[in-house]
Amino acid sequence: PISPGRPLLSRFAARHMRLLLNRLGSHSLHRSPARHQLHFVRTMDTAMSGALGLSQDNEQMHTCFVSSIPKLTEMSYKGQSGKIGVCGGCMWYTGAPFFAAQATHRVGADMSYVICTPEAAIPIKSFSPDMMVVPLLPAQDEAPEKWALRLDQLQPLFGRMTALVVGPGLGEDTGPQAAAAQIIRWARERNLPLVIDGSGVSTVVSNPSLVQGYKRCVITPNLAELGRLAGAVGVPLPGGGVGAQWQDAAPDIALALEGPVLVSKGPCDVITDGISTTTCTTPGSLKRCGGLGDVLAGTMGTFVSWQYPRGGVQAQDLPEDTPSSRQSSVALVAACYSACLLLRHSSKAAYEKEGRSMVAKEVLDQLRPSFVALYGP
Repeated sequence: PISPGRPLLSRFAARHMRLLLNRLGSHSLHRSPARHQLHFVRTMDTAMSGALGLSQDNEQMHTCFVSSIPKLTEMSYKGQSGKIGVCGGCMWYTGAPFFAAQATHRVGADMSYVICTPEAAIPIKSFSPDMMVVPLLPAQDEAPEKWALRLDQLQPLFGRMTALVVGPGLGEDTGPQAAAAQIIRWARERNLPLVIDGSGVSTVVSNPSLVQGYKRCVITPNLAELGRLAGAVGVPLPGGGVGAQWQDAAPDIALALEGPVLVSKGPCDVITDGISTTTCTTPGSLKRCGGLGDVLAGTMGTFVSWQYPRGGVQAQDLPEDTPSSRQSSVALVAACYSACLLLRHSSKAAYEKEGRSMVAKEVLDQLRPSFVALYGP
């Protein structure tokens, strides 16, 4: 899908230079050029047994992420390594929130909450005692006046969570979609880091202003979802139907969203905030079983939460022109890249062991050894 004669990121660079030149008015030329400078990183990581061959740029990204991993000491306390919420789970889908929540634990988070519909609560509770299940999303066909007051009981939870993943197993029913939109608003009001995945992307497509301008947000569309998101923000896509060529437009879509990091999942993963763009091309599993995106979402939720430790300087509130704000965005891109890299390594290891019979549970089992190989104990 990527022409060897025309590298992916050179195409990004050409498109974005034209786009930014068109967007920058004469008044903008007197501002700091650093704000509008394009930072394109060619990510050509090579998988080896238990180690990586990294370019200099990738080594910096690797170092950036590894420095954010919480240290485990005798003074560590419960929740210090992350309390991650997963908003999803309905009558139709109970496995997706389980995989996302379990992934948070397998990569190092201390606690997880699954916010689901009442019908999904018992099945999800039966999967594992590690997750705290909160059945406050609207039931199927439940009237808004009934579920609105119940949803308000979630408010105290936002003070406990360190990040929130919205979408795994949420479904497309009107009630859960409306509730998810309100939950995103509450999370944004509290400056809570967000990962929007699966059906949560439909929530954003219906109302892009929910996340527009929010820099503590990651959106993880597959190729079809990327197309719908592009339509919602008015970004044209290359012709030829759904395909990897649509990923050329990922930085344009991120620029239109004015803040969130976009992780376009495909043959390669394209990670961009519209200014910095990197790709993860490490080989993964040849078996594309259900649940891999959910495992990635939970992993990413944990990694993103580590970029915003409690009690530190609120980089989100700093002016955009400050180095600290740009540094925060780069750290978020590095965290997303690191999650994609870990998922690809874990799924490849599971596939090499299980072959065609591989399922998502076996990818969960590979997260710890792959994490140790890539990032240390």
